[in-house]
Amino acid sequence: MKKLEAFLKSNIFLLLVNGLAFLGFISRGENQMYNLYTIFFFIILISLILIWIENTIYTMPILIGIMYMYNMQNPNLNTISSFGWIFLIPIFLFISIIVHFIRFKVKFTKGVLTKPYLWIAIAYIASSIYVDITPTYLILSLIGFIYLILYQFFRQTLKTDESYMMRILFFASLLLLAELSYNIGLGFFLENLDKPMRERISLGMKSSWFHGDFGWANINDVVIHITLLMGSQFYFIIKHPKNILYWITPLLTGFVVFVSASRGGYLSMFLSFLIYVPYVIKKTNKWGILNMIYAFILIALALYELRLLVEIAYEIAIQGGLDDLDSFTSNRLTLYRHALDIYKEFPVFGGGWEAMTDIGNPDRIQVFHSTLFHTLAVMGTFGLLGLVYYFYQTFKFLFKHRFIVKSLILIGIIVSQIHGLIDNTMYMIVYTLATLLLFAMLETIENKTVTFK
Repeated sequence: MKKLEAFLKSNIFLLLVNGLAFLGFISRGENQMYNLYTIFFFIILISLILIWIENTIYTMPILIGIMYMYNMQNPNLNTISSFGWIFLIPIFLFISIIVHFIRFKVKFTKGVLTKPYLWIAIAYIASSIYVDITPTYLILSLIGFIYLILYQFFRQTLKTDESYMMRILFFASLLLLAELSYNIGLGFFLENLDKPMRERISLGMKSSWFHGDFGWANINDVVIHITLLMGSQFYFIIKHPKNILYWITPLLTGFVVFVSASRGGYLSMFLSFLIYVPYVIKKTNKWGILNMIYAFILIALALYELRLLVEIAYEIAIQGGLDDLDSFTSNRLTLYRHALDIYKEFPVFGGGWEAMTDIGNPDRIQVFHSTLFHTLAVMGTFGLLGLVYYFYQTFKFLFKHRFIVKSLILIGIIVSQIHGLIDNTMYMIVYTLATLLLFAMLETIENKTVTFK
């Protein structure tokens, strides 16, 4: 068992998992079955680990791989309300959790986010006292309790050290970078090949390279997750200040996000580097600072050589200017007004998850592209108080007794939640799963409360 755990903790295992996840992600169209096969393989692997190994940390890279490889295009209300193969993931997972719970006699204790997740779980379903309960509403509303169960289980049953945790996140960030690069590459090499280069690039950047739907997220959501995990890249820069090669990953990440033309991504990348760079200067030595200077000289030269991209990115960023704020914000002001109208009608518990369908796509629920306005519309004042309590507990924990890993995760969460002011983060399933796994790992590093055999 020790040899098996040593392999599961190795970079080879992390590379294999994320490599398979990437291959599963790019399996589309006539190859869609391979995405399904890879997910099934990952589910079985997670189940075996949960049943036979007491330390559940080894499921983390596999769970993250499943989260970031689901590639079914244009998920809608039919995807949610009809019982499909995707529901096998929580079914297998919870059966394995029950077996693990019985086999290893897990004892539950309260965590940092236990009460906030309980509050949010109740807020998810509180509007059921006056809205029509449909299969879609029920499934979406019960997800809050699934978050609570998963958080409680993993914070009790995993143990890790900061090196392995950050390696998990580092490889996951590379997976996201590969996915984003792949979709951009598809648009660049397959679309508008007969047009002049400037027009070809401009059309690609303005249309998310014609491949903005990743299945598990859109292009903006992918950038949010890159932002959340980017601290792992700077972790290795700080730990290995003499090795300039570690600067390749954040520089390449910044470049790919720049080419993606995600306007929210521009904000996230700017804020990330604005905070990470001073932190690195504070934590590194003269070799680290020297390598940082070299890295930024390289950035300056690259931006000069890629002036065409800079001009196009600027045109996209201003999107017609500030004269029409609704157009500039991609109709977000209209969405916010709709959210406030729903809140005025249902001020206590909100209008629920089906309060409004997507105006452009009636087969989807409405996402209000703001954590604040989405909370008001769907969960009302009760949900807003729960959100405030969640943030209070989150940042109270992250700012207290800070060490390098906690500080880097703190930066990722702050920047991604700032992004959440103009794009929904808190209530997107994959984002919430990612953050609860982060907290489960952080808590076990800081407070070793679980006794392992």
